[in-house]
Amino acid sequence: MKVIPTLANQWADCEPSAGYKTRTWYETGYTQPDPGGTVSYRDFVSEIVTRYAADPTIMAWQLINEAQVKDTEGGGCSTNAATILRNWASDVSGLIKSIDPDHLVSIGTIGTGQCGASTSEYQTLHALSTVDLCEFHDYGSPLVPIPGDIWNGMQVRLNQCAALDKPLFVGETGIIPNTVGGTLQARADAFEAKFDAQLAAGVVGELVWNWNASGSLLDNYDVGPSDPTLGVLDDLLPDPQSPRVEVGDASVLEGDSGGDRVVKIPVTLSEPSTTQVDVTYTLAAGTAGAPADFNDKNGTPRLLKFKVGGSGLTATRKWVAVKVHPDTSPEPDETFTVTLSSPTAGYTLGRSVGTGTIIDDDPTAGLEIGIGDAAIVEGDTGKARKAAFTVTLSATSGSPVTVDYIIASGTAAAPADFDDRGNKIRTLTINPGKTRKFVNVPVKPDTGPEADETYTVTLSNPTGATITRSVGTGTILDEDTP
Repeated sequence: MKVIPTLANQWADCEPSAGYKTRTWYETGYTQPDPGGTVSYRDFVSEIVTRYAADPTIMAWQLINEAQVKDTEGGGCSTNAATILRNWASDVSGLIKSIDPDHLVSIGTIGTGQCGASTSEYQTLHALSTVDLCEFHDYGSPLVPIPGDIWNGMQVRLNQCAALDKPLFVGETGIIPNTVGGTLQARADAFEAKFDAQLAAGVVGELVWNWNASGSLLDNYDVGPSDPTLGVLDDLLPDPQSPRVEVGDASVLEGDSGGDRVVKIPVTLSEPSTTQVDVTYTLAAGTAGAPADFNDKNGTPRLLKFKVGGSGLTATRKWVAVKVHPDTSPEPDETFTVTLSSPTAGYTLGRSVGTGTIIDDDPTAGLEIGIGDAAIVEGDTGKARKAAFTVTLSATSGSPVTVDYIIASGTAAAPADFDDRGNKIRTLTINPGKTRKFVNVPVKPDTGPEADETYTVTLSNPTGATITRSVGTGTILDEDTP
C-alpha cells in the first residue's frame, strides 16, 4: 500500500483555524503561522517532508486539496490568479524537492476549470519542473466515461499532460448509488465503465472517494466492506511483480575552490531482502566530462552491495557517491549518468539510468533582471502599433535566463485598446551573451478623443536572476482632438 499525504485543504477542514484559502493565503499567508496553530503551512511542509522523506510508503506529496485562487470563498477568480497559484506551487514544490527529490509531487488541482488552473493555465501550472503528476477530480457525471467540456474536460487535461510528458491520475472519483439506479452493483458497474475508458485513454490511476468502515450507503459516496466496487478496484491491480532495484537522480553545486564535493545518487530496492542483493553500476560522461568535471572511476563497472543487517533484512536504500571537481568558469549545468545492471537475488531492474547534475554556481551570482516602461501614440487608422518594453539583465550570463510575464488591463482595456495576448502567462528568454530583450504589445488605433490610458506588463518566476523591477507601465498616448 502507498500513501499520498495531502499537506493542506483548500476548504480548511483539517487546519486549526486558517479558514478557506483565499488569494492572500496563496500570496503570503502560507508563510505565516496558522492563526490557531504554531507554525506556518510552509514550515509544516518542511517538517513533514523531512520526517518521511525516506519512508517507502509515500507515493507522492499533494500540495493542497483542490487548489484555486479567489479573493473570497463565494467570489470570482482573483486578478492574476494563474500567476499567484503558479508562484505558490513553484515555491512549495521546490521546497519539497530540495528535501525529498525521490518522491513524486502533485499540486492537487480539481482540473475542471478552477481559478488559476483553467483552460491553458492548467498546462502552464503543471509545466513546473518540480511538479511530477497531473491530477483530475471526477464528480457529477456518473454515466459519462470521459467527463468534461472542450475547455476543461478530462480529455483536454490528458492532452495537455501528454504534451508535458507527465502522467495524469484521478485523485478523487465518486458516484452516489441513487444517481445510477439505486444499487451498489449499479454503482460498481458505472465505476467499471469509467475505469475501462479512462485507463484506455491514458489515465494512470484512480482513487475512489470515500472509504467507510461502517458500510456503504445509497445516498452518498461512501464505499464500505463487501461493496462490489472493491471487486472492480481489485481487478485493476497489476499482477505481483518481482522485487526491483532502481536508481534515482541527484544534483550538487560544483563549488569554486577547495576539495571535491560529493553527489550521492540513490539506489533503491522495492522491498528488503533476507539475502544480500548486489547490483552493478557504471558511471559515464554526459555534458559533464571525466576526469575534468567528475571522477567516473575510469568507467569501470563497480558493485553496490545491500548486505543483510541485524534485523535479518537488507536496507532498501544505498547511494553511489561521485566526486565532483570545483571550477570557476561560467558554464551551463552539466550532467553524467549512473547505469545499473545485473542485479542478484531474484531482483529485476526498474529505472536503470540515473542522472547526476553538476549545478554551475559561477555566472549568475548577483544577476538582476527588470522591465522598463513604454509609451506610444495610438494612431487613428491602419495597423496596430507596437509598444516595446525593454527587459534588461544587469550583466551577460553563461546560460539562458528566463522570466515569465503577463499583460494586464489598467485604464486601457483589452482587446479594445491593446492586445493582452489572452492575459496568459508567457516566458521570455535572454540567451547567453545578451543583456536585453523586448516584450512587444500591439496598440490599436482609434479616432475617439479620450485621456491617455495605461496597462501593465508584470514579470515573475525568474530563473538565473532576481527581479529588481517587476512591473512596466504601458501608456497609450491619445492624439485625437475633441
